[in-house]
Amino acid sequence: MKAKQVLIFLCGVFAMLGVLWLSVPADGVNLGPLNLRFASYQRMVREAGERKVDVDSVLLAVEARFRMEDDTLQYYRKFFYENPDRIYLPNDDFHYFDVVFRQMDQAQKRRVRVVHYGDSQIELDRISQDLRQALQERFGGSGTGQFPALSNVPSASISKSASGGFVQYTMYGDSTTQRAGHNRYGMLAQVVQLTGGGTVSLRGTKNKLAREGVRTFESVSVLYGRPQDFEVKATSDTLKPQPVVEQGKNGATLVTWHFGRPVQKATLQFKGNAEIYAIGADGENGAPFSPAFPSRLWRIAWRLRTPGSSSCSSAAI
Repeated sequence: MKAKQVLIFLCGVFAMLGVLWLSVPADGVNLGPLNLRFASYQRMVREAGERKVDVDSVLLAVEARFRMEDDTLQYYRKFFYENPDRIYLPNDDFHYFDVVFRQMDQAQKRRVRVVHYGDSQIELDRISQDLRQALQERFGGSGTGQFPALSNVPSASISKSASGGFVQYTMYGDSTTQRAGHNRYGMLAQVVQLTGGGTVSLRGTKNKLAREGVRTFESVSVLYGRPQDFEVKATSDTLKPQPVVEQGKNGATLVTWHFGRPVQKATLQFKGNAEIYAIGADGENGAPFSPAFPSRLWRIAWRLRTPGSSSCSSAAI
């Protein structure tokens, strides 16, 4: 069908719908026991006349809900229990996240990992970078956290490039997104299959909009599984630290290189075959914050515990 024919067809359909819209009564058409309804011009006009909204009063009411009172503690108590904009917790129990804050209070001594699951609103590390910065200012730490070895979505908080035998499979996305023939996805809802070898180069971002905490990192790590003749090395300029290998559950392995000081770039050289679940660029302690991008409702719970550190993911919808 030619473009002209498609245009004529669409105009005809819109004209028919317009006639129905103008001619159908507001209360519909009765056909015996049936009442057929369609969008009605009369109904639209009637409802528009009935509904009059004072926009100023609505905006003032919203502003009033966030107006701080003299008694700050009383303000927050009222906010968490009564404000319609509050976070809704199970059974209105504001102690629900106490276990999270207890973990955060220990972040000066060990690493506590937080994973932010969301949709396209956290692509490019939007929202996540502000939450990460706030957590790191409060509880310490630096670095970006964990991210995929290969991704179509760039990050405002870490610059990376990959070359070699990497293929990414994700749990999310449309029909053009590649799915793995298994369910061995990492906590970022994706897995990168390495075949033969490759190189990943990391650099602390120079983006002027990036937060200070992500401009350097003190260690890099690789979380992988199902290795075959696999080897990975990390360097940063003249620094060639020895890897620390930590075996996790279900065959996953975390290998980490500690540089001993903040660095701005690092290179990972891979050989062999493996499933790469995540790469990390972290400080030695604190609260790394990693964004992930599932585009449909799902839940993940994954935890890897090792001596002297803690890595945990939050699962959200």
